[in-house]
Parts: sequence; C-alpha cells; structure tokens
Amino acid sequence: FRPDRIESALQSFLCEALGITGVAALNFSFNNIYRDESAPEIPILFVTSPGSDPSRELEEFAENTVGRENFFELSMGGNQNEVALQMLKDAASKGHWLCFKNLHLVTSWLPKLEKEIKSLQPHQNFRLWLTTEAHPKFPAILLESCYKVTYEAPPGIKKNLMRTYQGWGPAYIDQGSVLRAQLLFALAWFHAIMQERRNYIPQGWTKFYEFSYGDFRAGVGVLETLLSEGQGDSIGWETLHGLMENAIYGGRIDNDYDLRVLKAYLEQFFNLEVFNGTQKLSGVVTIPNSKSVKDYLGLINKLSDSDTPTLFGLPINIDRAVQRYNTLQIVGSLKQLMAVSAEDIKFDKERWSQLLGPLTKIWKQLYKQLSDGGIPQIKQHHLAADDPVESFIYAEAYETFKMVEKIDESMEGLNKVIFGTGLLTNDVMQQAIDLLSGKVPIRWSNMWEGSENPSTWLKGFSKRANGLKKWLNKIKEGSLLKSEINLSEIFHPEIFLNAIRQVTARSLNSPIDNMKLAASFDKGKISGPFTLKVEGLLLQGCGFDMARLVEPSDNMPEFLSLPVCSLAWIPSEQQDPYPESIIGQFPIYFSGNREKILCKLSIPVTGGVNSKIIAGVALFLTENE
Repeated sequence: FRPDRIESALQSFLCEALGITGVAALNFSFNNIYRDESAPEIPILFVTSPGSDPSRELEEFAENTVGRENFFELSMGGNQNEVALQMLKDAASKGHWLCFKNLHLVTSWLPKLEKEIKSLQPHQNFRLWLTTEAHPKFPAILLESCYKVTYEAPPGIKKNLMRTYQGWGPAYIDQGSVLRAQLLFALAWFHAIMQERRNYIPQGWTKFYEFSYGDFRAGVGVLETLLSEGQGDSIGWETLHGLMENAIYGGRIDNDYDLRVLKAYLEQFFNLEVFNGTQKLSGVVTIPNSKSVKDYLGLINKLSDSDTPTLFGLPINIDRAVQRYNTLQIVGSLKQLMAVSAEDIKFDKERWSQLLGPLTKIWKQLYKQLSDGGIPQIKQHHLAADDPVESFIYAEAYETFKMVEKIDESMEGLNKVIFGTGLLTNDVMQQAIDLLSGKVPIRWSNMWEGSENPSTWLKGFSKRANGLKKWLNKIKEGSLLKSEINLSEIFHPEIFLNAIRQVTARSLNSPIDNMKLAASFDKGKISGPFTLKVEGLLLQGCGFDMARLVEPSDNMPEFLSLPVCSLAWIPSEQQDPYPESIIGQFPIYFSGNREKILCKLSIPVTGGVNSKIIAGVALFLTENE
C-alpha cells in the first residue's frame, strides 16, 4: 500500500472514466459569463470554496459595467429575508444588478426565493448574482434553474496571475509610474504564491488559511497609499512589510512558524534588488522595467501551466508528503461516508461482532504485549519523590497503567456483551456508541489526545505504555539521563523537558525563567549538569550533514532520521554552542501533521536561514499517528 500514490491513482481513474484530460477547474472571467451566459431570468450562482469570495471581484466588475449606483448586494443570515425579497422586486423592475451572498445560511428560506424569482417579469438589464458554499440542504429546484459557477482560487501561479490581470485591464496598469506597475506585479505574484502554497499542507502551511481577493485588494490599497507618499518613485519597504505581516495577510495566520514563512516571503519579494532587476522573483522571474500591460501579460504567458515545489522554495520531494496528507483526508472522508447508521448503533449481536470484533482483537494482542512481565505497580512513595524528573515519570506511569486496566476492563465488558456472557450496561453502551461512530471514547482521550481513530489511538497508547516500562527500569537503575532516550515513548514529553529545566535551575541556583534550551549534534559541544541524549528525531524539508542543515537532494526521503541530539537547559546569559550568525530556530512537532509543537531548537545551517524557513523545515518525534 502506497498512501503517497493514492491521489495520483484517483486522478488517473477519474480522467479515464470521465474522458477528460485533467481535474483542474477551467479559468473564467466575469465579462465572459455576463456576455455569453447570463440572462435577466437566469440567476448566476457561485458555489464557493473556503478562502474564495467572488463578491469583491463582482463589485468591481459591476462598477465598471453598469456603475456602482446600479449594483446592490446583501449578505444573508441576519433575519433579512423580507428585505431581500423587496430588493429583488425593485431591482428586477428597474434593471439593476443584485447580489445575495451566503445563501447556505438561509437554506430553509430558499424555496420562497425560488418561487419569487419565477414570478418576476424582469427588466432586460436585470441580473441576479448568488453566492453559496456547498450545502446538503440547498434546494435542487433552485440549483437547476441557475447558471452554476464553481468559484475557487485558479489552480497554478500562471492562471492566478492571469485572472488578476484580466480584472485590472490595460488602463489601470498604464496610469501610474513604472515602479507602480512593478509593485502591482510583485503583489500579484506574492498573492498567488500565498494561495497556491496551500496545496502543500502541512509542510507549506500547517493549515488552510483563507487568503482571499479581499486581502489582495487591501494590499493594492496599501501600495497606492505608500506610492502617493513617495511621489510615485519610492516606497517605504519596512512599512509595507509591517502592514502586510501584521494587518493584512498575517492577520489570518495563527501559527508563529507560518508567520515566519510570510515574513520571509515579504523580505524576498519586496526589496530594492527585485525592482532594479538584480534579483528574480522566486528565482525565475525578472520584473519588467515597464508599465505596459503587454509586457506583463507576455511574461505571464511564458510561465509553465504547472507549478513545481521549487517555485515556492519548497523541496522537490514534498509531493510525496502532500499526497500522503491528502490520502489521509480522503480516507477520513470515506470513513465519514461509511459511518454507521442509527440502526447499527442499536444493539445487534451479529452486527456488533462484525463491527467491533476486530477492535477487541487488536486490544487483546496489545494488552498481551503490555502485560508480558507484569504491569508495574507504582507505590505512593514513588509519587512523592523529591526529584521532579522521577516524580514525573512515576506519575505518568501511574496514570498510564491505571488507564491500561480501565481500557482492558471496558473492552472485556464489550467482548462479553458481543458473545452474550455479559450485561449491556450504560458504560458499555456509551463506549460502543463512540467506537461504532469511529470516535475515541472521551474517558480515553482525557488521558491522552492521540489519533482520532480508535485502533490507531490504541496502538499509539500501547507504544507509549511499553516505552514507560523501559523508562521506569532506567529510573530504578539510575541510568535514565545517562542513556539515549526517545521522547516519542512517553505521553507528555513537554512536562518531562520542564522537569529537566527545573532540576537544572535548582542545580545552578538560577531562576527557572532564566533558562534556555540548547541543542547540538556534535558530541561534547554542550556542557550542563543534566544533558539529554535524544534519539529518534526526524527531519523534514532539507538535508543534514551530521552537524548542520543543508540543501536537500533530489532523491532525499520525506523524513530523515537524525543522529543523537544533545539537549540541555543553560542560563540565558551563557553563550550558545554555535555563533548566532549561523543558526536558525526550528520547531519540533509531536508528529508529521504539525498540529502540536513541543519546543524549538537552535540548529546551525548552511545556505541561509530564510530559505530553510520557506522550505518548511521542522523536526518531529514521530511521522504520523
């Protein structure tokens, strides 16, 4: 099974089955829709995707076509249904354009809207524009009576830029200085990069950010203002960077490391070297020293129709990571489609045996491995240990093995019900409902927020429970901090690191807030009273030469296994193991989905820190769970 190839296989299957050459949406323009497809009696319905909103683009097109005074719009969802119907009647009789937005918020009212539309005798200039997100309760009759357009960010840098320039027109580009035309192209390029990078989640962005046309228009407004302050021939770069980072695009980003990517792009695209021709955008495009729209359109037409990861500063092997991530999303969607019905949740011995039997067998095997050699017994004096590290390990183990017995008890109860030898209690019923629905029972997830899939959660839980047995043995032998440790073997490595911080601060008689985490892959580079030797770390986004981060090679695997890393807490005034000029700070995530950060490490790099930030370089405790 190759999860990194499922998406490609599905696309090939769709193209062959439907007789098409590709699954990407075709580009369109408002002008073509209005001229070739629209009519007074046929509404135009835009079905939008997250982060794409046609209303601002439609507003500009309407202003240029019929005038702002003849265009009206209303956002639905605020108890304005009657107001909307009156606006519809007025616009139809007077030949105005009207746009109703967010119809998915008022699906119960839409049959009434559909009847009202059919009863109209509209003016020949009247046009009705509608926007909605996909919704299962959207009325089929209204859907069939509309001209439907799927509206999403155009796929690829080239189509994204082309749509932008189709919306502007020659007069808009020609009316200012050369610098203004260059800045507009750089902003269009930057906006396309921001949107298209979403195709590389979670390494490109850790999540889907709704960068929209509204952000782009706000950016154009900032450029126009700054140009007017500089009399059209200069611009304040720091001001531009600050507004883009803190007020416009950065306002949508809630991950500090994604924000660093944004900042690195701004520094890369908006600087003097780019506009005097000595530096290329993304290393491939030289901005024309011109304000003629033909020059910019010619440049856009020369671009490839398909994007490569290197265009975004991402490693060439990222396609495997993206396909694997998309496969997880596809599998998740398929599991939702296969979710059990209410009939399945009702107790039926044969049905429950079929659906829950495999899970009880998985746990039986895992429990046998866990109980091999006996379940460790944690005494009260262990939990009261003075040493913070020992106290944490014993407390972690105590809660873990108590949970092992609880899970075994509940799974055994479920098994007995299935085989007709036990009673169906409320607790067993509730657990069965959760498992049949593909959910991890709350009493399990309260102990550890692992995978959302029950079988994967049990395997991850068992892996850590077995790991804790080894850690307990090392604690008893006094060898835990002397031997190599794997932080993915415990449930809460962040608390363990904080315990090490605490004992280090005590040893140095230093305030705990005055400690910083130092890292090195060179033996003997770090000296501290408590130095951890951490094994099993994984690297994504670049190469490694046993001491430093380096540029990736073409045949590099998705995750690189790193050598043992030395970690130690040192006083903040103490010099780092490496000069500040050659290090970059990179996060350690718990797993490859990049949802939770453990800490950040300062690691030496070659080839510049910004290029590693843009490449999405990060470390991980484990690939995926």
